[in-house]
Amino acid sequence: MRKIVRKARVLKASGEIESYSRDKLISSLTKAGLNEDKAEILVSMLEKEMPDFVSSNHIHERVYELLKIHYPKYALKYALKRAIMRLGPEG
Repeated sequence: MRKIVRKARVLKASGEIESYSRDKLISSLTKAGLNEDKAEILVSMLEKEMPDFVSSNHIHERVYELLKIHYPKYALKYALKRAIMRLGPEG
């Protein structure tokens, strides 16, 4: 599969802006259980519709939607990390 090279900028929750990292997103997906081939496919789908400036929250939500459609088994695990972070240290 041909990789799309993106020069998108990402607005993080902290307010910091950083360059989009395909590798970072693939790593996140493989940690959720997807194999690298499936992660590459999903990231390619996302990149085709991703604007040049996007929030990390939007990326997360869109990846979650794509997972629910194409790889539902992994959608909840992908969302779990963010849900735990929202609870904060006091849970």
